[in-house]
Amino acid sequence: MKARGQHTRRVMETEVLRRIFDAYNNDDFDGVVAGATDDVTYVFGPRGIRLTGRDGWRQIVAGVAAAIPGRRLEIVRLAATDGAGVVEWVIRGVSSGKVDGYPPAGESVTLEGCTVVGFRDDRVCYVRDYMG
Repeated sequence: MKARGQHTRRVMETEVLRRIFDAYNNDDFDGVVAGATDDVTYVFGPRGIRLTGRDGWRQIVAGVAAAIPGRRLEIVRLAATDGAGVVEWVIRGVSSGKVDGYPPAGESVTLEGCTVVGFRDDRVCYVRDYMG
């Protein structure tokens, strides 16, 4: 019976991950953070960002979207286990020119990365982005 419960949890976590990234592609930033705990932690080490709470995570997501207007995020690989998930992704769009390290305004942007997500009580409690 335990194996069936773990399978069900993996399916639920996979669905949550897909909903997050679908919401991002639809500019639904409230939808991105809807399934998160109040104390969700967001980390993006290369930029020295570590935030706690849905509002902080939402601001980061909305900021990236504004930096690449008309962008699309494609899920390359997605895996979920008991309590954690990993999504490899590619974002393609056009730079707004407003973010250091991104191309000038009007030029194409392609970002490749990975997001690691932790779950607690079927809610997202931890998000860490890696980008290269």
